[in-house]
Amino acid sequence: MSQGIFHVQFRSSIGDHGDGLVVITDGHVNGGDAHFLYQGIIPAATGEVSARLTVSKWRGGNTSVVKIDNYALDVKGHVDYENGTLNLNGTVVGHSNLTIGIEGRKVANTV
Repeated sequence: MSQGIFHVQFRSSIGDHGDGLVVITDGHVNGGDAHFLYQGIIPAATGEVSARLTVSKWRGGNTSVVKIDNYALDVKGHVDYENGTLNLNGTVVGHSNLTIGIEGRKVANTV
């Protein structure tokens, strides 16, 4: 089943890190943390991922892990819905030197 609530942890190439929650429903990703929203579409079946996600600042008071407020992130990696894991590596569009590693673990089913 390609649904669930995932706790995601990320670390950028400039040494910053963070975490948040994403809800994946039939390949649609929506989530965020205290200052940023994460949205996009990924494959709805377990397997390889190649997608573009957007990160948008919704509240001031903090900086993103790449020090840019609003950006697109091209990600590649693997998602395993049956085992509840995802592992992605992303590059900020227009800034090839800025990368983010993302690891996720399913914490709950969606209703």
